[in-house]
Amino acid sequence: MKRLYILTIALLLPGVGHSTYFQALAAYNQGDYESAYALYKEGAEQGIVSPQRKLAELYRDGKGVERNYSRAAYWFTNAAEQGSTQAQYQLGLLYARGDGVDRNDQTAVHWFRKAANEGLADAQFHLGLAYDLGFGVDEDASEAMNWYRRSAENRFVDAKYNLAHGYQHGKGVTQDLSRAIYWYEKAAERGHTSSQLNLGILYDNNDHLEDHYARAATWYLKAAEQGDPSAQNKLGEAYFFGRGVEENHSEAARWFLSSANKGNTASQYNLGVMYSRGIGVREDPEEAARWYNLAAKEGQPEAKNNLGVAYLNGVGVEQNSAWALYWFALAAQAGNQNAETNIERHLRSFDENLAVRQISPSAANIRAGGSTSYEVIAQAARGTKVRILDTVDGWHEVYLRSGHTIGWVSPSVLEALPRSQPRQTSQSPNFPPRPASQPGRTVCNTRCNNGDCFRTYDDGRQVRFQAERRYNAMTRQWEWDSGSC
Repeated sequence: MKRLYILTIALLLPGVGHSTYFQALAAYNQGDYESAYALYKEGAEQGIVSPQRKLAELYRDGKGVERNYSRAAYWFTNAAEQGSTQAQYQLGLLYARGDGVDRNDQTAVHWFRKAANEGLADAQFHLGLAYDLGFGVDEDASEAMNWYRRSAENRFVDAKYNLAHGYQHGKGVTQDLSRAIYWYEKAAERGHTSSQLNLGILYDNNDHLEDHYARAATWYLKAAEQGDPSAQNKLGEAYFFGRGVEENHSEAARWFLSSANKGNTASQYNLGVMYSRGIGVREDPEEAARWYNLAAKEGQPEAKNNLGVAYLNGVGVEQNSAWALYWFALAAQAGNQNAETNIERHLRSFDENLAVRQISPSAANIRAGGSTSYEVIAQAARGTKVRILDTVDGWHEVYLRSGHTIGWVSPSVLEALPRSQPRQTSQSPNFPPRPASQPGRTVCNTRCNNGDCFRTYDDGRQVRFQAERRYNAMTRQWEWDSGSC
């Protein structure tokens, strides 16, 4: 029995020339890749599996030798055909990416499956991914979950996340939030940031747990500390509203800033709100407009509307009716109801401040840019009224009320509106009286009814606008806020 035991140990060694293999391994660990290359090459050419795989890795990574994916594929193939599961997996990756070989998803899956059947967690995960996305095999969510589960049980953290995601959304399995939480926690405990974030979201929305906000904040913090911008925004919201943590607007602003600087549009919008009202930060209309602008350009609807309000009233930016209508239109396209209301309420003011024309031919193309090379995004019939927002290279950027369309037309398709009889206008009784001027200050009187506001400035200027909905941290209620003059 003792002799058999010794023989078994001998069979586990890399084979003939194993001393050379260990010398190569030592050289590699010391960063002497050229020596490692020479020693691995010697063993590989003798047909020994481990040196073949290691030599392939050197060719793949360009260590000790010029990077050569074709040679990497050659040596991975030699080792894979001798049963090396790591070589089989790595060869599958080369075929999936087309590195050193012609890309072939079916061949990639072939090698993933060989390694997966031998219990290699990485290969099991990638085989699950193949079934999940339908590359190299027919898409099969159930089979994907099967391989994710096997990989997760082998402690592969990305598989745990994908398995949890499947349970959360009922993809390939019956939806089971408790199982989703179980696998998210397994991955989150290993530092997987997306799992930490999703776990926080699940707890945030779980009203059945008494301490669900506190649990959510705990996981948001872990992901936020690893730099995840979505988690940082969620943590900022937790501090802003006092959900699971003590309410702290300064701390909310700190996390929003960290997230916003990484491009998170929700945080950029939230910072704009805080700077516009001086919540947790100094009141700074210019800084508010800057954050609204960043978020609006990335498509955040509320930021588009608030930026439109800033341009309409000249708060934090120079007053500009064209920009106001532009941002209101984009926000309205995205379904923002406040923007639609703002357009309707201020359309007469826009008509007074912008050039207004109508379509002259029976139909005119509205294009995505200022030339005929741009695609047609809409058509307008004769008599359609357009507001001109800008003119570049002889083309007009215009606003059409239908669909809140922003597009470009040639001036040749526009004509002046027909003359109408002048109307007698009278001062609206809704506007408050003009206030007395004060040196060095802008003074106004404002009158509002359910967010519909009328303002008269000390210079006689009158503006009608929609107040913003703001959260009052003191009363814990949403209120109409008409802002400052």
